Amino acid sequence: MSDSFFYKNITLTSRYWYPVCLVKNSISLIFYIDGNVIRNSRISEAVDLQSKLILGDVKENFRFIGEMSQIKVWSRGLTAGEVRRFSKCEETVEAADVLDSDRDQITNLDSIVQMNRSQLCAADQTKFERTFSPDSYAASMALCEKLGGSISEVDQTFQEISEEIDSLCFGLWLPYKFNRKKFTWEYYFHKDKDLPSDLYPKFTPEYGYDCAYMKRNKEMITHGCDIPVCSHCKLNQNTVFRLNGLCKSTAFDKEYKLVSSKDGKELEWFGRGATNIKRNAAGQWEIVTVRQIKELYRKEEGTLILAQTVDDLMMEKNFPLGRKQWKILNDTCTSQESAELMDLMLTKCTDNEFACSDGHCVDLEKRCDMIAHCSDNSDEVGCRVLSNARAVMAGYIKENPTPPDTGRLNVDVKIKLMEIFEINDLDGNINLKFEMELSWYDSYPKYVNLHDDVNRNRLSQDEYEVLWLPEFFLSSHINNIQVIYDESAVLSVMKSGKGVSRNFPEEIHRAKYYDGADNKLYYRRVYSGNHLCDFNYNYYPFDVQLCAIKIRVPNKTASMVKLGEQKMSCAAGSKVYLFTLDECRVVTDDVEAQFYIRLMRNPVNNLFTIYFPSFMLLIICQCTVYFKSEHFKTSVPVAITTLLVMYTLYTSVSRTVPLTSYIKLIDVWLLFHLIVPFFVFIILYSQEHWNYAGDKPTSSMYAAEASMLSKLGIYLDIFGRWILPIFIIFFIIIYFIFVSFSVLKTH
Repeated sequence: MSDSFFYKNITLTSRYWYPVCLVKNSISLIFYIDGNVIRNSRISEAVDLQSKLILGDVKENFRFIGEMSQIKVWSRGLTAGEVRRFSKCEETVEAADVLDSDRDQITNLDSIVQMNRSQLCAADQTKFERTFSPDSYAASMALCEKLGGSISEVDQTFQEISEEIDSLCFGLWLPYKFNRKKFTWEYYFHKDKDLPSDLYPKFTPEYGYDCAYMKRNKEMITHGCDIPVCSHCKLNQNTVFRLNGLCKSTAFDKEYKLVSSKDGKELEWFGRGATNIKRNAAGQWEIVTVRQIKELYRKEEGTLILAQTVDDLMMEKNFPLGRKQWKILNDTCTSQESAELMDLMLTKCTDNEFACSDGHCVDLEKRCDMIAHCSDNSDEVGCRVLSNARAVMAGYIKENPTPPDTGRLNVDVKIKLMEIFEINDLDGNINLKFEMELSWYDSYPKYVNLHDDVNRNRLSQDEYEVLWLPEFFLSSHINNIQVIYDESAVLSVMKSGKGVSRNFPEEIHRAKYYDGADNKLYYRRVYSGNHLCDFNYNYYPFDVQLCAIKIRVPNKTASMVKLGEQKMSCAAGSKVYLFTLDECRVVTDDVEAQFYIRLMRNPVNNLFTIYFPSFMLLIICQCTVYFKSEHFKTSVPVAITTLLVMYTLYTSVSRTVPLTSYIKLIDVWLLFHLIVPFFVFIILYSQEHWNYAGDKPTSSMYAAEASMLSKLGIYLDIFGRWILPIFIIFFIIIYFIFVSFSVLKTH
């Protein structure tokens, strides 16, 4: 019976009897374990049966750890079929004619025990059971679960056990609990398993009596869950326990299996062959050697105690499960001159489970999900996103990015325009608020405890201070600021790759690690402030302005970093003061990204405050041309007043628009409306002057002059009454056709 896990590549279970057979025939030497051929070696010479037969230790470095029974030697080689059937307890072979431990006395070998064949051929040697002293329902279930077992259900075996209940136990807990929400009984270990219908009549749960136990007389009753009742736990030797928190070069075994002591009164953990975990006579748990470890032994004889528990674990039900403090007395990871305290974790949790500090296991995906699943909340303690394992971050240089194997590192940029506070035409800037998102791959670090929701993968301030971060400039900002990494910034990881569950040396808890090359770092921060905007007023007030948020890669990293995918989003169609946010677009470049905001000025206000009033004044001024000449004193003041009002309007508009070296579209309109009243005034004045000259006494010398003035008056009258209105209409049509084309052109 082996106390180690492996023999070469063969897995052996602790406290388990294995039939081992060595068969010699004419050409080969065949080694069997459990009826299977382990090794078949050809031989060239006969084996001397008169030679010494050594059972157990051969050399100091090859120590036999286990027990032997039913030692038999035949004078002939057994066939493969005989070995297989003998190993499977299907039939017996004739009595061994050379040596039989049942018949012959073997001395000086403490490892030999007397067991009959029926014991060795037990149906399932890996299963064993243990009855624990009274405790509450929750504590009893939890203890059995942490040991990798399950509470016995109502069956014949359980009823036989109940007859031998210790005097301290008036009953044994059953693994059933009443669910008040579903109003049905459930198994503690298999909540999706239906309870047999024939058990329901035996349970009549009253309020608060939600647990069940079996009394000594085999009667099953319900009661409150807090009363102390014994529990009977079915355990399995194949359950693997891991000891976490040790360094890489430790002499301790890192994997153990739970076994029952020889007397059946205690539980022990057997390692792979170097160390075991046992309770000493004083009640302390110890990690002891089962073979000599060259690096640790300073004496040739005796078992070496490597570690002892510090916590009070001397009570019968206190086991070294979960996170406990150990006093390390001897190990390659610590000083062998003095004891050192160290936290170690002994747990049965699998690769896909997180080990709570109390020894319970929860799904590894639930680690650090902001919901406490462990009773001690340990799954929400020490949550990190960036692995701080030495083996991961060793050699990482924060100052330089980690580019891919070829080319430069891509950093994707996304801008989300949130709000425009002010558009300052006179100062040439725009005050806005936007959210910047950067994302990139850093292949060096590894991440842990990632979730599908990126908001749950946020790095703390001390974590992202360790990483390289893009140092881009907001070159459009009036102060040319850098990308800011402060408390308002959010740096998280976008989970996309598959994680690998593992335990790095010296780490207590198992975690799922994600490679930085498959999972993007994601930066997000809101910025607000003034950005320079190059306004163009050629078509004012029908103008369209393009203002840009510019992000530039600094020269010192331009050879290693480039801007990758660039996107921008905004609420197109929204009204922003006198403008309409028409669209957002991106002009891509690998060194400087330009995120343009297209603002279309709303001309309605100018149409009603400038264009319509000025046009009506022009009509009024034009109407004076059609007045009779005797109303000259009325017509001229109207024309002059129109001219003065238009000039006032022109100057007031000029003060609201920045001065430019070019003529704006509104200037053309206002100048035209200044020129027309001036021409009307000239026409009215000329007509009145020429009419006055024609009324003087005529003579032969003035007859020709009077005739000429009369003709000029007729021409001016035609110009004022017909040509000038046509010219005004033509101008207005051409003006607004040009406006329409300019607006379409900007689209």
